Amino acid sequence: MWNNDSQSRVIDRSFSLPAKRRVVFEYFEVVQIANTLLSVLVGILALALLIESTVLVLIFRRPPYILAEDSGYVMWRTTEVFRLRPDMVKSFLETMGSKMLTIQPGAYNLDSLAHHVYPHVIQALQQKVGQNESRIQRKVRQLWTFLEARAYSDPTPAYQSYRCFIVRAEKSFYEEQLNDSGNPETRATSSIVYYLFYLEQGRPTPENPWGLKIWGFRELDSELESKKIWDGSAGLGEEFK
Repeated sequence: MWNNDSQSRVIDRSFSLPAKRRVVFEYFEVVQIANTLLSVLVGILALALLIESTVLVLIFRRPPYILAEDSGYVMWRTTEVFRLRPDMVKSFLETMGSKMLTIQPGAYNLDSLAHHVYPHVIQALQQKVGQNESRIQRKVRQLWTFLEARAYSDPTPAYQSYRCFIVRAEKSFYEEQLNDSGNPETRATSSIVYYLFYLEQGRPTPENPWGLKIWGFRELDSELESKKIWDGSAGLGEEFK
């Protein structure tokens, strides 16, 4: 045994410590320190595991990166862009209709619509305007203003594969004439007109982000026919629900 005197000495030489036993763990203070350090280590490991699990969950939920050679084109990875929405139809009809049916004296070129209008439509329009030389000589300007569009189901079998829309627009003519005093003045006339547009829906491209192309259109000459078709049409919001 050992005593606690200032000068330690052995009082029982026959006492011996058990074999393979560490003296350092005989004291409670040392065991408590070791448990504290182990608790801190376990806490750090639990926090690291929580962070790692969070990172793995975020990586799993993130869309994968797709590496592709696109030559600088914008590519859509979701199907949202392929949905035909009312705002797309209105924007397309307003832009294309204004470009096709607004005619300035001596200036009428539809080459920029090659990706939005079929060639036979462009050719027919250019031929019709080119034949009307008197309008150019008399300096008559035709302005076309989009007002409203509605969806219409054309019963004609040949048109079943196209999306049909009836458009209400204002067509105005501005003509320069000489008054009684010999001074030039501009006279304006306008009227509300109705058109049927037949559109073909395809895949959006960088040149045609709408994914729509005009296959044909015609102006409704009869007021009775215009009213009948307009009353039988549906709003764009109801068509694309």
